[in-house]
Amino acid sequence: MEHGCKKFSSMAEEMNIRGHVDVLYISIETGIALASVLGNILVVLVVRINRALRDTTFCFMVSLALADIAVGVLVIPLAIIVSLGLKTQFYTCLFFACLLVIITQSSILSLLAIAIDRYLRVKIPTRRCPVIPIWYYELTSCADFPVSSIQNGPEVHHRKSLTILCG
Repeated sequence: MEHGCKKFSSMAEEMNIRGHVDVLYISIETGIALASVLGNILVVLVVRINRALRDTTFCFMVSLALADIAVGVLVIPLAIIVSLGLKTQFYTCLFFACLLVIITQSSILSLLAIAIDRYLRVKIPTRRCPVIPIWYYELTSCADFPVSSIQNGPEVHHRKSLTILCG
């Protein structure tokens, strides 16, 4: 009888520790999300207000800031839901998991566009304007989210690997 009580008390302590870890995790993630959203809103506002910053590089920076705002507003709360193991329907969980990857990859593609822009600025500094038209920059800036959606759309078909995550 005493052995069963010890087992129950150790399970209760484990559940209590798990609850504290979850609260700490949610607190840290919420802080990161708030800092991300507020900081990136400031980036967008500064570029919008200051006409000197309306360069192609800063357009890419605004694209990255918008993608990071989406990370802070959508990805982090969804990551909390998925990581805490809240019970949802399978396809809801699948949608959450795919949305996490798509928005995060959109942010990564914005970073790639900035890296390519910086490379081109160094490699061909004087010939750049006639070689690459401005519509190209606007197109690449707008194409981040659709490209990452197309690239990660096939993940929906990997049911076996998502069964572990989504139950």
